[in-house]
Amino acid sequence: LVRKYRGGDTLPSVTCQDANGETVKVILSGSYATRIYFREHEGLFTKQLIIPQAKQWALNLGSSEEEAETFSQLHSPREIWDYATALMNKSGILRFQPWVARDVEMFVKTYDIPLNEEYDTIHVRRGDKLEEEARDAVINYWKSQGYTDEDNLPTNYIPFAKYLERYDPNECVAKGVDTIERNVYVATDDPIVVMKEIADASVP
Repeated sequence: LVRKYRGGDTLPSVTCQDANGETVKVILSGSYATRIYFREHEGLFTKQLIIPQAKQWALNLGSSEEEAETFSQLHSPREIWDYATALMNKSGILRFQPWVARDVEMFVKTYDIPLNEEYDTIHVRRGDKLEEEARDAVINYWKSQGYTDEDNLPTNYIPFAKYLERYDPNECVAKGVDTIERNVYVATDDPIVVMKEIADASVP
């Protein structure tokens, strides 16, 4: 049923009986259906954004002043929803199931990384996404670099260096420092290639 969902105001559901014989309506959802549902309704969910309240809402979630200010200035429903979701993730409202949290904690402890510091997160999604969903973005990127033959591009993905351009090159100047160190968590389904790109990256 979840896979058959193609949009609409109501997510698929089934009616079941629990162990006590009570009737329970269960909404069926997964990442696929949830993404479609919220993308379809994101304009409705975000149309009431008011700057002072939005900033305070973000601060109440534990965001920094900079994050709250950024959130309050967003206008695109897609960006508002994505940013709000990120803030909720950071605050701990959305949590792993206990057994998943246990396994993640055990896995993280196998690495020598700081755990009580803030991280920037970059999601480099490749794999099957490159064949359909991300194909247009890849073509448009390489066209912006002067490559017009869609069947003969340097790579079938957007280079990791492009992601790094999201950092403000003037931030060091504004803060009066030579370098700014950051903890960065990179999630990807193409780790070998991305690790090579990171090693080859020239970061100002």
